Parts: sequence; structure tokens; C-alpha cells
Amino acid sequence: MYKIYCLLLFLLTLSSCTKKSNDTGKTPVAEYKGQFLYKEDLESVVPQGITDSDSLDYINSYIKNWVEETLLYEKARNNIEKNDEINKLVEQYRRSLIVYQYQQQLLNNKVDATISDDELMAYYKAHFAQLILEESLIKGVFLKLLVDAPKIDQVREWYCNPTAKNLTLLEKYSLQNAVDYDYFVDKWVVFEDLKERIPYEIKSNESFIQNNDKLEVKDSSFIYLLYIDDYLLKGQKSPFEYAQSSIRETILNQRKMDFMKGFMKKLYEKEADNVIITK
Repeated sequence: MYKIYCLLLFLLTLSSCTKKSNDTGKTPVAEYKGQFLYKEDLESVVPQGITDSDSLDYINSYIKNWVEETLLYEKARNNIEKNDEINKLVEQYRRSLIVYQYQQQLLNNKVDATISDDELMAYYKAHFAQLILEESLIKGVFLKLLVDAPKIDQVREWYCNPTAKNLTLLEKYSLQNAVDYDYFVDKWVVFEDLKERIPYEIKSNESFIQNNDKLEVKDSSFIYLLYIDDYLLKGQKSPFEYAQSSIRETILNQRKMDFMKGFMKKLYEKEADNVIITK
């Protein structure tokens, strides 16, 4: 961060040797007709961890973009004809933003987000027929190893037979040798997401899952190992452990909708005498 400060001070020196600050207490780096870009604004946008040279390039580019956008805005503002319509749209957006912020504040403070396991299960049982999988799921093990990784034959034995002992051996091995390791024998994962980590073309997820319990792929640098211990296909009923996160969200959203409906009803009843409707 100190280096970034030095770069900003350098730019500031180049941009102005006389004007050090304005009435905001901030230090201007660029100005156009009373619109300012401040050194403090630049400090907050420079990415962490980049080199001094890249920082300088980034800052120069940011200042250039700010100047161009400011010039274009002024040009447009002076040439646009329907300012009243734009002001109306801005006011509508402002009202919508204020209402949204207030609703979020109400919902965060007034709606209980705690949902018990019994509530989740009750919903699951009541809506079981509608909880259909949109993607195929699998349980299993995935590894990505360097092509010259040690004990590859032993790894093949371990990952295809995920007993407690083998999984312990596999985990210890993976901590030292695996580029990527994912154990999901005890949870469902979306097969499509996992497939993207393997450089192998699978035309039909469902056909592949049904006809293969393991896959080994090798390229010039890595070996990819996948073992499928269990699966559920797209179109089948969703298992509870996979569906519960979406169920939780559905229940919470329903609570929020019910709260806002009741809140608006009470607000209308309270202020009804002050509402004048002319027909």
C-alpha cells in the first residue's frame, strides 16, 4: 500500500503543482468544470498485489476513463432534449431504491430466519412429488494428480474401494501429492459441475453415469480419477439432503412475502383516512 501511495503522489505532482486540496478536504487528481477525481478514490480501486509498474498503468487508465466519461456526460447533458423525462426516471429509481432498502431492513429485523429440521422435512414430504432433479447427482471421489505422482497403482485401488481405511490413506496421500482432491461419498454433488474439471468429452451425462462407475483420463501433465459410488438421474425425485437448501430458501421467502403482505395491510389501514382517491 505504501508503494501505491507513492504512485498516487507522483501522479498528483504531475497533475497539479499548485492545487493541493479543495473544500471537501480531499486531494484532487483530475478536475473538469467543478467535477473532481480524488486521490482517495484511486486508493480504493487499485487492486492488491500488483506491481508498481502495473499500478501506475492501472491508475493512468482509470484517470483516462474518468476523464472520458466525464466529458461524454457533460456533452450529453448539454445536448439531451428530454431532461424532464430523465429526471422523472431518476426520481422513480430513487424511490424504488429507498423502498427496497427499507423493505430489506424490515425483513432482516422482523422475519425469523431460523428454520428447524422438522419444518424442512414437513415441507419435503408435502411437496415430494414436485421436487424433481433438474441435473444428475453423484456421490464418489475425484483426484487430479501429476503424471509422475508416486504410488498411482495404490491410489487406483484406494479410490475405487472407498472404505474408511482406504479413504484415510487416500486423504493422507492427497495432502502431499494431489493437485486436486474431492471426497463426496457422503454428499450429493452435481455431476455437470464435476465434469467440467475433467478434460474428457461426455455427450450424455445420464448415459455415462449409468454405464460407468469410474473414469481415468490422462493428458500431458495430469491424471484425473473419478469414482462414482452412487447416482441419481435428472428427472428423478430429489433426495432430502440435497433439496433442503432450496427448501430452506423457499420457506424463508414465503415468510418474507407473508410478513410484507401483513405489514402493507396494517399500514394501509392505519393511513386509510389520509389517502384521497379521486375518480
